[in-house]
This record gives sequence, structure tokens and C-alpha cells, in this order.
Amino acid sequence: MLAPFLTGLATVVALLVWPRAQPMLHVAVVAVLLVSVCLLHLRRSPRHPVGASSVASPGSGSHLLRLLLAAWCIALLVNTIFVPLTQNDSLEYATVGRLLYAAGTLDAYPALDPASSPSGFFGPWTHPPLYVALVYLSAAIQGHANEPGLMRLIAPWFLLSATAGVVALGSLRRRNVGLLAGALFLSTPLLFLGADSALIDALPVAGMVLLLVLLAGLQRHGVGFGVWLGLGLGLGLWSHSQAILFIPLLAAALLLVRGLQRWPLAGRDLAVALLVALAVAGWPYWKNITVFGTPISDNPAVFALRELDWPGYFRFARGLDTWPAIVQYGVLKGWFSLEAYGLNFWLMAFGLTVFWSGTVRGRFRAALNAGIDRQPADVAVVWLTAGILVTYLSGILLSALLGIDLMIRNDRYLLIIMPAVVIGAAYGMVELGQTQLRRLSEQRASNWHADLAISAFWIAITFALVQFSLVGWYYRWRDVPARPYDELSGEPAEVESDLPRFDRLLGYWSSLRTMQEMAAVVPKDALVLTMRPADMYYSGRTMLSYLDPRLLPVYRATSATQAVQQLQGIGVRYLHLVDYSLPSLYNSVLQEISARPDLSRYEYGYGMTQVYSLRDSGLREGPAVDITPGKVRWTRTPMVRIGGKKVFGAFTLRPRVVNTQGSSVSALPLFHRDYSVELATTIGGNPAGSAESRPIFSVDPNLEYLLRLQLEGRGFVRIWLQQFDADGKSVDNEMIERNRPIRIGELALTEQYPQRDFSRRFKPLPQAMYLRFAVEHVGQSHLTVSRATITALVTPTK
Repeated sequence: MLAPFLTGLATVVALLVWPRAQPMLHVAVVAVLLVSVCLLHLRRSPRHPVGASSVASPGSGSHLLRLLLAAWCIALLVNTIFVPLTQNDSLEYATVGRLLYAAGTLDAYPALDPASSPSGFFGPWTHPPLYVALVYLSAAIQGHANEPGLMRLIAPWFLLSATAGVVALGSLRRRNVGLLAGALFLSTPLLFLGADSALIDALPVAGMVLLLVLLAGLQRHGVGFGVWLGLGLGLGLWSHSQAILFIPLLAAALLLVRGLQRWPLAGRDLAVALLVALAVAGWPYWKNITVFGTPISDNPAVFALRELDWPGYFRFARGLDTWPAIVQYGVLKGWFSLEAYGLNFWLMAFGLTVFWSGTVRGRFRAALNAGIDRQPADVAVVWLTAGILVTYLSGILLSALLGIDLMIRNDRYLLIIMPAVVIGAAYGMVELGQTQLRRLSEQRASNWHADLAISAFWIAITFALVQFSLVGWYYRWRDVPARPYDELSGEPAEVESDLPRFDRLLGYWSSLRTMQEMAAVVPKDALVLTMRPADMYYSGRTMLSYLDPRLLPVYRATSATQAVQQLQGIGVRYLHLVDYSLPSLYNSVLQEISARPDLSRYEYGYGMTQVYSLRDSGLREGPAVDITPGKVRWTRTPMVRIGGKKVFGAFTLRPRVVNTQGSSVSALPLFHRDYSVELATTIGGNPAGSAESRPIFSVDPNLEYLLRLQLEGRGFVRIWLQQFDADGKSVDNEMIERNRPIRIGELALTEQYPQRDFSRRFKPLPQAMYLRFAVEHVGQSHLTVSRATITALVTPTK
């Protein structure tokens, strides 16, 4: 449990004490510090943890549970090693690790001076530097920071360590409770997929497991109990700024451990723990106060700009824009975001119900008064996890009632209580199994108890296999090709690359293939304004992040021409757009800049990841073709997503013709994230069909086109493009999105901006002849497409 934390802290110490030293010196210092800790540990006499004698011997099914847990461990490592790194946050951490490797000092973190940075990355993070220090250490060990490499193993290391801690905690009750809790924990979709893609989530989760292990396993005598808790809390606080929530959780846990009658003793333990934690982890938070004026923050200057309406975007994009959605996907998200947490919260609710009815009922008040440290360890560990869960969920409810969405707007934040969730879930499942086995052995006859036990067993096995197939394998490997595109096609690569064969697999991702081409064709001294800074990790070019405060005057500009001059004054020569839109694009003049051919020139792109240069393209808009609903035929199609779009995708209901006003209303208040309505043109959708569905124009793949939409309403909106050949078949784009509609933008129609214009340029695929556009509004929302046009950009005639 301690190894990854101590390695990270040793790296921080090496960078602070020997700044700008050779990387191998830092590696040597870390090795010496870790060996010293090991030697000190070996000198201590072995001590048996409290409750060790209460661990039950392995019961029936333990070998199957071990096999299941081992399968998940192997899948985690296989995915980590062999799947390319494409995640946004992971690549940003890799970028900062590269900055540390170049600087050799923690002065480069946080990345607040992009003008003097080789990458130009701007990241006003207030997270403690433990993770980025480990990213630096991985680069130092491998001798370069040109690719992620060893950093991919950091998150799995923390997650596997945390899994071992969860198994130990659950085993205080029964060995099978520990094994099952470990399997449920490791197989949590959001946690597993985050770890194998190098996200930071495993670090604070491991910090929570460490705290629970100390609370459940330490001798609770004297001041030493608080000291050890403080050391664990301090290590947890190094993991992520979210770990500040560990403090109220620890306070509640100590009150539960000591009991209401001994609250002064709980207060003493908490005070000692806080003092020790402050000594261990106070420095990064004090540094944040000196730099940002606050110990933690998630509000850079661009987010605070009222003109961009970032708060509205976050509420609508994350499906928290109505009170039913806040309750269902905020307060109760653990039960309704199945694609993130699986069935863990449902099983936990069952488990704690079993615990209440079998152990707590009738003794609740007495246990609260006396404290759970006077109960057997196998019972106390379930009490402890239940207390953590109740405290955290109560905090979520209170924050939602106060109108604060910080604890609910990111699904990953809820992962820190997952150790407690899976212990409660495993407790209920194992207790049910033990009860059924006992009844069967006593009665020695087949009855409904036997049928129930057998049915539950096979249902559990089936679900475990399906979840392993989806989460452990399919979600990661469905988009990973067997060979790089240039090898598969037998044709020379469009862009000569000296990248290793494994890295050339990234060419199947349109966003990253665009970066590879940028590395080959964009001048090395060019400054690129990017809407997705993470992708620039693979470009080798200097970026200007959309979060950079130097862009504040640009975002406030009302004239596109003026904004171009401001960008050129900063040194920006290129604009990098992706297949989604942020408020920094559609709520500013940047969208108009990218749409106007007299201000920007489309250079190249794959999918809808595009690179523009800030210069006159020489093209102008030709006659616009009016495709507004009522002018041409549009259809309205409701779509349903069971368990989230990542699980089964969407299936559609019967389409209807849109009314002449182009309006659509979706009023179902529940399951706000799981359904949407698509308004779509029939242009190109079925060129061989009836007269109503025949296209009113065809496209020339050699030309650029501009789509303009005038939208009004309330809700989160996605815009899609699908291309067809002369026979009406969907055109393959050779990327991982092949034969699928391509997302060309997103926007939020909020209370501040209920009417928005959307515009986007694109070049059709070589085989394309017909186009189909779709405008999708998500959940409880309403939308009107007031006007829609498609325009070819042509060379003006003299």
C-alpha cells in the first residue's frame, strides 16, 4: 500500500533538494531513500494486525474468486501495456511530466508560464505534484520523455495496491468477502478504464483505502493512533486536491470508532492526525495559497469569463441542468450511472440492508454511543465502511441542496468511496450465499432456497463474464487496429514518420493522425492555438491553450478581424479544432474566424480534427443552399441509450417528419442522460428512394463546404455529419470512426444563451457525393432549427 506513495514523495524530495540535477541522480536518490525505509522497517519486530484471528478460513468459491480477481489484474496490465495512450487528461499529465523532465525542478509545476515553455502548455492545477513527479521519475528511468512509456504503469500500480488493501479489509469479515470486494473494486468500469489509460483517479482512491486500513487495523491506544492516522491522511492529501474531503470523512469515522460518549477522545485523535497531516502534506497546499490565493481551485480566468458561460456549459454537457437530473445523476448517480460504477451501488444497498437487519437493528443507538472499537473487527469493518458511505452521500445531498455542484458534476469524484461501497456489496452477497448453503446443508433437500441460490450463482457468473468482456477487453480493444494503416494498406504512408511501429497505430485516431501530420508539415517555430491541448503532446509544436489568460482579450472581442489581429500579435499562426465545440469557440468570435475563408485557410485534417492557418484562403462563399426544415424534408427520431452510450450504444424509435417550424420537444424528466432526439435532413440519406428523400444537391469532394445553423431552445446539442457515395452507401473514412456519423460540433443552449449560431467548415471524403446532417438534443430539452444552410467555398471569378 505504501510503496507508490513513498516513491512519489521520495521523487518530490529529490526534485526539491537537488533541483536541475541530472535525472539519473534523482533516480539514485529515490532508490536510496526507498532502501533506507525498507531497512528501517526490517529492524522493527513483526506485529500482527488487530482482528487477524477473526479472518475466516477460505470458504467455498474462494478459488473461483481468486481466478476472477487474477483475470482482472492481467487484463489491467495487458491493456496498460498494449493500448496506445489517447485520453485527454493522461496526455496533459504526460505533457507536464515532459516539462519537469526538461526543467529538472518542481518550479515548472504548475505550468503557469507557457510563454517560456517549449510546449506552451498552460495548466493552473492545484493538485499536489505527487503524480507528475512520478511521471518525471518514469521518464528519468527510461531516459527520455518522448513518449508515455513507463508512466503507463503508475496508475495500475496504485490501483493494484489499493485492491490488495480492499481484499485485506474485506477479509477481516471473511476471506470470500475480501476476494469478492477486490474483484468488484478492480472491475468498477470507470476506475479500471481510468487506470489502464493513465488517469489520476487511482491515486486518491488508494489514499482512501490506506486511511480505511489504518482505521480498521491499528491499535487504538494513546496518541500514536492519531499519529499514524495523520501519516496516512498526509499521504492521501498528496494524491489529489479532492483528498481534502478525507478530513470530514476521517472526522466522522473517528466519531464512529470512539463513540458519541467519548467524543473528546475522537476530537483528540482528529487534532493529532490533522497536525501530523499538515506537517506531511501542508507544503503543496501552502504553495497553492501563495500562488493562487487558495489551497484548492478549479476556476482559471478563462472559466470565470462571463461572456463564455462555462457554468452553463458544464451543467448542460454533464446532464445536470434539471432538478430531477440533479437527484438522479447527482445525488443518486451511483445507482444510475451503470456505465461508470456497474452494479456496485445496488449490491452495496442490498449488503447494508442485510447488515442492518442481521447485526445493527436494536443495537444502533448503543453502538453509536459506545463506539465500534469495542466490537469485533469483523463487525467493526462493516460499520466503518457504512459510516464513510453515509457521511459522503450526506455531503453530496447537502451540497446539491445548497446549489453547489462540485461534488456531483464529475463522475470520477465518487470513486473515492468505492472501497467502502464494494466491501458493503461483498458483505451482502457472501452473507446471502452462506445463509443459503447453511439452509441446504441442514435440510438436505432441494427446495426454493436451493433454486434461489443456484439461480443467483449463475446470474452472478453471467454478469461477471459480460462485464469482463465489455470493460476488461471490448471497450479498449474495439478501436485498436492490429497493424498501422500504412502496413495494412500496403501503400506508402501519407506522412513520412520515424515513429516506432507501435506509435504509428495512433494514426487510426483522426485527432492524433492530425497531430502526426502537424509534426511533419507545420513549421517548428509556429505557435498553434489549440482547442485540445492534450493532443499536442504528439505534435512536437508549441501550443497556445484555449485556457491561456493571454486569450482573454480575444474572447471579449466582438470583431473577428480584430481578434485575428490580436492572435497574430501574440504570435499565433495556426488554429487547431476538434470534433467537439467548447464555449471558448462557439461563444466567442473564434467560431467566425474558422468559418470565414477570408480570415482562415483550411490546411488539412482527419475526421473533424482540423488545422487552419490565420490567413486569407483565397476562397469565398458561393450561393447558399437552404436546407431549413420546411424548405427540405427533415425527420425527428427519438433515441434510447440503455446504461449509457458506452454500453450498448443507441437504438432508435420510429422517425417522424419534422413540422415546418423545425421544432422538437423532449419532456421526459427522468433518465435525462439516457435518451435524446435527433433532427436530421434526408439529403443523401437514401438517394434511390422516394421523391421526398432524394438529395437536392450533390457535393464535390475537391471543394470545402460551410454548414451554418441557427438554433434556439434549451438543452445540450450535438451536430453530426454522415457522408454517402453515389449508391447511397456510407463512406468509410479509414479511421476508427469508419462507417459512422462524424460529430462536427456541440453546444449548450442555456439560460444565458438560448439562441446560438453554429458554423463549421469541412471537406467531404473523396468518395462522398451526398451529405446528411443531424442535430441531436439530449434529455429533457427543446430545440428549434430556425435556419440551416450549406455553402460551397469557391475561387471567386474576376
